[in-house]
Amino acid sequence: MPRLLVCLSLCSMISASSAAITVQIDYRFDAGGFFSNPLARTALETGLNSIASRLLDTLEPITPGPTPFGFDNQFSLRFNSPATGTLVTLDNFTIPRDTLVIFVGTRDIPGATLGIGGPGGYGASGLQEFLDNIETRGESNTDGPAAVDFAPWGGAMTFDSLAPWSFDTSAADPGGSLHSFISVVEHEFGHLLGIGTSPSWNARILSGPAGLEFTGLASTDAYGGFVPLADDAHWADGTQGKILGGSWQEAAMDPSITVGTRKQFTKLDFAALYDIGWEITGIPEASPATLLGPLLPLGMILARQHQRKRQKPTAGHRHP
Repeated sequence: MPRLLVCLSLCSMISASSAAITVQIDYRFDAGGFFSNPLARTALETGLNSIASRLLDTLEPITPGPTPFGFDNQFSLRFNSPATGTLVTLDNFTIPRDTLVIFVGTRDIPGATLGIGGPGGYGASGLQEFLDNIETRGESNTDGPAAVDFAPWGGAMTFDSLAPWSFDTSAADPGGSLHSFISVVEHEFGHLLGIGTSPSWNARILSGPAGLEFTGLASTDAYGGFVPLADDAHWADGTQGKILGGSWQEAAMDPSITVGTRKQFTKLDFAALYDIGWEITGIPEASPATLLGPLLPLGMILARQHQRKRQKPTAGHRHP
C-alpha cells in the first residue's frame, strides 16, 4: 500500500512574464510521493508552462461567499482523484483571476495508458451573475452546439506510477524503453484546455464519408485542409505538425506516442487551442499539405477525460 506523503509545498504556481494565465498546481493527491522527485516536478512545470506561457486570455476569478441577500454563493469542484480515479468534491474553492488550478497525482493505470487528463466539473448555487461567471469566466458562448470559447476552472491530470519515465525537459528523444514524461504532460494539458473535451471543440467536428474531421479555421490553415481525427478527441494517428522551431514531427494531440521519443506541441496543436477559443501568441501560419505525407485512414468535465497511450516496444505497431 502506498504511504501517504505530506509534500513540503502543497501547491506551486507557474507563469511566464508575458502570459496572462497562471497555472496553480495542487499536489494534495500525490499520495505516493511521485512529485517529491524534483525532476518530476520540473518536467511537469516545464511542460505546463510551455503551453500556458502562450495563453493570453483574461479569466475572471471564482469567489464563493456571502451575498447581500442573506445566502451564500457556493461553488464546489468535482473531478476524478488522480490517486484513485474516484469522484472528489471540494467545497467553496476559490479560483484566482487568470488562473487554472490543476490537481496532479499518479496511480497504476491498467493497459497501455500513460496519462489521463481533462477539465473539471463543478456544482454551484447562488446569484445568477455568480453562476454565469463560473460557466464563462468572462468569456462568451462557452456552451452548446454553437460554442466558440472555453474557460474552465482547471482540472486533473493522472500519470502512470509504474511507467519507466524520462524526466528530461529538452527536445531530445529519451531513447531506449523510456517514456517522455513532459510529452505526456503537454498532451494531457491539451485535453484539460478543451481539445477533445469542450463544446467549442465538438462544434467544429464534421462527420462525413472520410470519417471524423476537425474544421477549425486555424487548424485547417495549419494543416492544409480539414484535419482527420482518430476519434472525437485526437488527431488521426500519425498526423504531422510543425514545431515552433521549424521542423516537422508527429503532432502532440494524436492518440499515441512511440517509446523512446519526445513530442512537442506543434503549430497544429496550438491552432486547435485557438480554434476552441484560447487567445494564443503567434498564431500558426499555413503549412503546405503536400509536406504532410500520407495519413492513416482513421482518427472532465468528469466523464470526458482522455488518455495518452504508449506504444509497446515492438515492430512499430501503434496502439490507438
